[in-house]
Order: sequence, then C-alpha cells, then structure tokens
Amino acid sequence: MLTPLSQLGFVPVSVVLGEELGIGPASIGLAVGLYAVSAAAGTVLLGPLFDLVPARKILPWAILVNLAVSLGFIWVPNFSVLVVGRLLAGFANSALALAASVIVADTFRDSPTDRDKAFSGLQTFVSTGAISGLTLGGLCAGLGMPWLFFAVVAGYGVFVLCMLPVILKRMKRYEFVQNDDLGETNMSDEQRKVGTRPTPAALLVEIIRMVRSPRTILLLLATVCGSWVLQGGHYSLSMLLNAESVNVAARTALTVVIPIGVLAGALVNQWSLVRVPVTGIYARAFLVLPLACGGLALVITTDHMLAWAGGLFCVGIVCGMLGPLQPTLIVGWYPDMRGSASAAVNVANSAGAALGPIVMGAIAMYWVLPGVVGVAAGVAAIGAILAVFLSRNLARTRSTTPAMTPVAAGER
Repeated sequence: MLTPLSQLGFVPVSVVLGEELGIGPASIGLAVGLYAVSAAAGTVLLGPLFDLVPARKILPWAILVNLAVSLGFIWVPNFSVLVVGRLLAGFANSALALAASVIVADTFRDSPTDRDKAFSGLQTFVSTGAISGLTLGGLCAGLGMPWLFFAVVAGYGVFVLCMLPVILKRMKRYEFVQNDDLGETNMSDEQRKVGTRPTPAALLVEIIRMVRSPRTILLLLATVCGSWVLQGGHYSLSMLLNAESVNVAARTALTVVIPIGVLAGALVNQWSLVRVPVTGIYARAFLVLPLACGGLALVITTDHMLAWAGGLFCVGIVCGMLGPLQPTLIVGWYPDMRGSASAAVNVANSAGAALGPIVMGAIAMYWVLPGVVGVAAGVAAIGAILAVFLSRNLARTRSTTPAMTPVAAGER
C-alpha cells in the first residue's frame, strides 16, 4: 500500500504545489512523469537483481528511501528539489512494487490458478493504497496544505518500517538451485519444485530471449497503452477539478472514483478467473477500454459531477481488470525469472505513466480537456488491438505445442 499511497496521492497535491512554487501545469506534469521514468530505470536495474538476491535483503532499503523522501517533501523550497525527490521516490517504489510481485510469485509458485487470483488480491491492496492516497491528496489540495499529505505518508512509512520484522518473518523462503542454463530440462522433480537461480550471464541471455518474444512484445506494448490511460486519467481529473474550482468535499470524492473502480475491477477478476481463462478476460477487457474513455470524454463536457463520476468509474473498473492480468501472464510464462518478468511489466507501466501526464499536459495547453481525453481513447484502442493479437498468438501457440512441454504448461 505504501507505493500507491505516496505515488498517486502526489497527483492532486501537485497542482496546488505548483501554484505555491510558481510553476505551470506543464512543469508539474513533467515532475509527475519523471517519477515514472525513475521507476522504470529502477525496475530495469532491480528486476534481474530480485532473481539473484532474496527480496528480504532489498525490501528494507526501499522502505527507508521512501520514508526519507516523504519527510523531505514536507518542505519543498524549489522545483529542483521536487524533481530530485521524485526521482528518488520512483527508484525506491519500483523496488517495493517488485518485492510485492516476487512475494506473490514465490508463495504460489506451485499453483498457477491460485497465483492468478493472488495477483488480483494484490491489486485490491494496491487499490486501497491508491484510494487512501488520492483521498488524502485531494483533501490536502482542497485545503491548500500539500505538506500535510507528505507528513501523513511519512507517518505510514514509519509504521511499515516498524512492521518490517513481521513482514520478513512471514515471507515464504525458497531454496534455489544454482543453474547455468535456464533452458535446461534435465533437472530433478525436487529441483523444479524449488526453482532455479541462474548465474548472471545465463540470466542476461534469458532476459534477451524474453524481451524478443512476440508474446512479450505484444503484452508490454499493450501495457504501455493501459498505463497511459490510467495515469493520464488521474492527471486530467486534477486539471479539470482545478479549472472548475470544485469545493473540497466534491474534489475529494471525485479524486477516489478511479481507484474505487480499479478495486472493483480486481474483485471482478477474482470472480471471473474461475470461469474464463486469463487471456480471454484480458482481451475482452481491453476492447471495452476505448469505449470507457470515449464515454468519459463526452460526460466531462457537461456540468454534472455524477456523470463525471460514472465515466471515471468505468475507466477505473476496466483498468482494474487489466492490471493484475499483466504480471500473472508474464510470470506464468517465465516462472524462474519472476523478478525480471515482473520488472518488464513494471517498466511498461512506468513508460505509460510517464507519457500520459507529459503528453496530455502539453496537449492541454493548446486544446480543450475533452479532446485530450479523446486522445487517451485512441491510445486505448491501440492497446485493444495489441491485446487481440496477443490472444490469437497464444491460441496458435497452444494449438501447435505438445501439451506436456514447459511452454504450454507456462501459458496454461
């Protein structure tokens, strides 16, 4: 919960903070987007590390950096300090997000169905952190007290740090067998059960194979589109609320509509996964996303806040369905590279989260807001096309691969 609490809560606070520092929406959009750039860079560096070093050795440092940045943000003297802090926060939170994915992957390594549900369960906690962060951020923005947001986040960081011994104790330990070739098939059943830890050279070779795979490319490009829509939606809402001078209560309520939708989407996933394959849910949900964005572009032209809330909720619920499916798909394909695989998805998410606010903030300077949301609908349509191609690619792979091969088992 710490990552979304500190990340998403910054978005509504950022507009007020920009006014206090005397900088415009394009520069604040840059600060929002640079966080995602830093998170992507951290993920690239830390993802393979999680395949080589236990998560329990990395997790404490990530919490400490997040806490230090939150304390430092209570007083922000200028834009340069803001940028440096956002870069540090992005790096630390990338480690926290990877640790969460690795813990889920290790805990349910031997049960793919439970792993799929667990990633949806993880999304509920992420959504809870997002709801809390956006509620707090919207409230602090309405009160004109951005420092209060950072103080509360720092307090929660202290709580997590105090809980760290309990967290580490409950993390499932796995004994990994050193293996120079992840593609090796002459391992004993016991070795397969506990997993393999590759050498750095072997891991690098397998990472290159992974990112060159057509199914991986399609998944990551579609993930960029989905993340663009989600993060761009948050920033567009902040611009809308600031332009319309909405009262504090309505501003706070509208700010949390998207993450409430994301939470509902994760719950729908947990119910649907017992009936529909992961790839089936993924492709169908992505086809609905452009429609949800188009509907949002229409309703924000009105003055009815209930209509705004309905459009935001629809976008949130579809993004909530897509979010947990991306890591469970790629971890299922590459179970012995769960750190690198999770990192690949997180990098794609960070790329979309960076492009969304930066591009949409720049467009907003020259165009009306409904048109900006319409651009997001076009991005969502591209993602839907990629998701359909991915679903067909996996269907062809299953039909041409013997049932007992590792690839078929991984793709389920």
